[in-house]
Amino acid sequence: MCVGEDSLPIYCSVEEICADADLEYQVDTNYRYYLNNWVVEMDWVCIPSSSIAIIASVYLAGIGVGGVLFAPLPEKLGRKRTLLLTGSLHLAAQFILLYFPNYTARLLAMAVLGSMYISKSVCFNLMYEMLEK
Repeated sequence: MCVGEDSLPIYCSVEEICADADLEYQVDTNYRYYLNNWVVEMDWVCIPSSSIAIIASVYLAGIGVGGVLFAPLPEKLGRKRTLLLTGSLHLAAQFILLYFPNYTARLLAMAVLGSMYISKSVCFNLMYEMLEK
């Protein structure tokens, strides 16, 4: 347990927080360099940083794969159908990111978001056409 000499709470290291499962920690928001980042928000303090970096890699790999596989969809299916398909998949992936704290579920959601990125960006042209000039 990380306490000071006078049994007052002190700053805990990540190793101390992760070693004691019953230790409840709070981020010091008064700290001058405090950043409210997504690692803390998703409660991934105890996940190794290499596992967190894999999420970004999966997202970027999804963009590469989706660019090859899904970019032709607007030409084959039409922009409206592609927009409905990719929009639905984006909505499902965002729902998973918000409500499922499981690492694997979020990893798969980021892969879906990355793979649908290119085909959805092509469909943004349809939105511009629907808007008034």
